[in-house]
Amino acid sequence: MNIIDSQNAQRFNLNEQSLQAIRQFGEHFPGGFFIYREEGNKELLYVNSALLEIFGCRDLDEFKQHTGFVYTGMLHPDVREKINSAIKTKFSASKSIIGHIIYRILRRDGATRWIDTYGHYAVSEEYGGVYFVFATDITEQKLASESSKELNMSVFEALTSSYDSVLLIKDLDTERISLFRHPNKEDDVTHIRTALRQAYYTEATNHYIDTMVLPEDREWLRREIALPNIKKELAESKRFAVTYRRILNGETRYYRVEFIRLKLKDGKSGIIYGFKDVDDEVRNEKKLKTDLQAAILAQKQQEKEFYIVQDMALKDSLTGIKNKRAFKQRENQLNQAIKKKELLQFAIVVCDVNDLKVINDTQGHLAGDQYIKNTCTFICHVFQHSPVFRFGGDEFVVILTGSDFENREQLMQELDQNNRKNLLTGELVVANGLAEFDPSQDTCTNDVLQRADNSMYENKMQLKGMR
Repeated sequence: MNIIDSQNAQRFNLNEQSLQAIRQFGEHFPGGFFIYREEGNKELLYVNSALLEIFGCRDLDEFKQHTGFVYTGMLHPDVREKINSAIKTKFSASKSIIGHIIYRILRRDGATRWIDTYGHYAVSEEYGGVYFVFATDITEQKLASESSKELNMSVFEALTSSYDSVLLIKDLDTERISLFRHPNKEDDVTHIRTALRQAYYTEATNHYIDTMVLPEDREWLRREIALPNIKKELAESKRFAVTYRRILNGETRYYRVEFIRLKLKDGKSGIIYGFKDVDDEVRNEKKLKTDLQAAILAQKQQEKEFYIVQDMALKDSLTGIKNKRAFKQRENQLNQAIKKKELLQFAIVVCDVNDLKVINDTQGHLAGDQYIKNTCTFICHVFQHSPVFRFGGDEFVVILTGSDFENREQLMQELDQNNRKNLLTGELVVANGLAEFDPSQDTCTNDVLQRADNSMYENKMQLKGMR
């Protein structure tokens, strides 16, 4: 007995000769193609090679063994009754064209595949009601669609589980919105219900901003969550979130609204968005930031104080120039360079203030201190491009580098000329001696310092003999 009414179906003569012509057509068809009888157990009259491949069969014998060479044997066991009913419904509407029906099949290797079929129904004198069906394997497209649905569901679940209220802009052209979840807080429920009565994103958003958001945040928030800006942000990133302040029971609290673009069932793009109270989170972050800034400032202050103390430790308290401790640091640096046999050009000048003890004994220590300061000023003036160190008491050391090293002879002559003039007037006299670094004999900075000190002592004796 026929499962569908075939009185109005197309009638034609289907015999072995016409089947042979159909077979030739079927083998050249790029997709699956098969013919089966309506009556009885739905015997298959023909299947092409592409259909065998869809079912994972190497030849017709394997296909017959797998399906029994009947149409119902091609269907997945779970959908047989449903598909037969769908075919009957489709035919009732069009009489001869079955239209598209998507269903599952079971391959020979046990894998489930999805095929999209499109069929025609006709009646032949020899075989009765016959279905001509074209089939396309759409498994990959189906899985991609299912993955997309699962992804969208995961987005919904993630938002609805973590946000107080979640809404959907179903149509980006009309801006129509719908509610997915609302909180138990009565004031939020009232807002959502009011928004849904307006039913459009811009109107609902303006109502929310004007009635719920802190006045100072309203205008910039209105710009940030305007639909054109949201579309722009979501074109560049998967998510877009804004944190703002709103008024809740007379209290100012921080809230966040997050937007996510997603595909809807009809293939159109929609935007789901949710509101969440993040007051504790934001205030904790602000406190952490404040504490961190305070810690950084304290650290900077400690570093500043450390450098001040360090600078004080390296300076002579009377003259303000570097002291012997600072010289030791520079000496260590030079020694490292000497050890590495780097090409160095430097000289050391040792200066000693004559008659300091006499001034201290006759004029007092304040006068002696001023005499030391005047000596320091004079030495620094002569050696303007080199560090000057006070070793303590009446002794100074200069490390000549750069232009001072290149002009060392002229600078030493300036010292001598000043001494000769001051010997006549009784003013400041500075004994001095210079020694240059000689890599052929000097193994450390102290070797140079000792030669300069010896030279200074000789000059001191000469100056005393000139009085």
